[in-house]
Amino acid sequence: MNLKSYRKSLLENNSFLIFGQEDYFISYAADVLKTKLIRDFADFNYTEADQKSVSFNDFHAVLESVPMMDTARVVHLKNFQFAQSASNPWPKEDLEALKEAVRNLDPSVNLMISSTSVEVKKDGDSKKNSYPKLLTELSAIMTPFPLGSLSAGEFEQYINDAVAERSENSIKLDRALLRYYMELSGYLFKDNARTIRDINNDIEKLVSYIREKGSISSQEMETLFIREFDSDVFKLIDCIVKNQKSTAFGIYSNLTKKGEPAIKIVATVGSSLSTMIKASYYVEKGYTQAMAAQAMGKHPFAVKSGLENLKRIGRKKAIRCLESLIRTDYDFKTGRLSENVYGEMALSRIFSVISESEGKN
Repeated sequence: MNLKSYRKSLLENNSFLIFGQEDYFISYAADVLKTKLIRDFADFNYTEADQKSVSFNDFHAVLESVPMMDTARVVHLKNFQFAQSASNPWPKEDLEALKEAVRNLDPSVNLMISSTSVEVKKDGDSKKNSYPKLLTELSAIMTPFPLGSLSAGEFEQYINDAVAERSENSIKLDRALLRYYMELSGYLFKDNARTIRDINNDIEKLVSYIREKGSISSQEMETLFIREFDSDVFKLIDCIVKNQKSTAFGIYSNLTKKGEPAIKIVATVGSSLSTMIKASYYVEKGYTQAMAAQAMGKHPFAVKSGLENLKRIGRKKAIRCLESLIRTDYDFKTGRLSENVYGEMALSRIFSVISESEGKN
């Protein structure tokens, strides 16, 4: 995503169709249009309407209104539904009238229609984009911006642009550090639930840190961006592989006091054990850590730390630890264990395996 090109396209056209999962780019477009096109009386010359709560006739009346004491007016129709069925708030005849209104749009009116209900696939996704007929028809008479999750190249470009924008061009990330942040962010991995809004929060932290410290190292980046829960779980896993039982139970107790459910903590420990086991098989096949992370859809940092932890306990013992968690989970789900003791029992059984003599490793 090239922000400069995006801004330029927004300002060179007067009707846009913005759709996809990344809703940040919708609000970004609205801000660009308001800031660049409306000089005065923004309260009167910018109108935002939700399709679910406005009739077509009322919306059309707004479209036909001329700017008040200015040269441009911006109209944003959000949460648009492209399905031409009973689920659409507007009947078919209104949708046909909308297309006609777009064709006859006054040059002083800038129309933006946005929707997050359409999924845009990444490049290389095996499932092709298949868009509703109405979206395709509107795309033919408006400037379309399909903005789904960014590809690796788009993501790298976006970070560069966003850092430059927020630092007023005073900060430029070294490419190696930029690539390292891309890995740490987890944005590009298939299990990712993070959005560009989350990435923007990271970039704010990053720019503030570099302004204060003058620079940032890869180790400092790890500290800055590994979330508190993840950090505590990493410490918990570290205690497990080092057989530090009392410290591990202390970390577990602190997590539950912070409101973290026992089920979540145990599931995350289980996921960490599974990652280290699977990663070891990939490495045996000749995969690099980065290749293993990509094949597994896991964070490279998780694979790296998992393999380091596996060296301490060995794969056989890691498998038995995971089996003990599965047994504890079964006991919990069948009512043999209450939720109050579920987490403690899971850890106790893991430490029973860890404490076994090396001969059983």
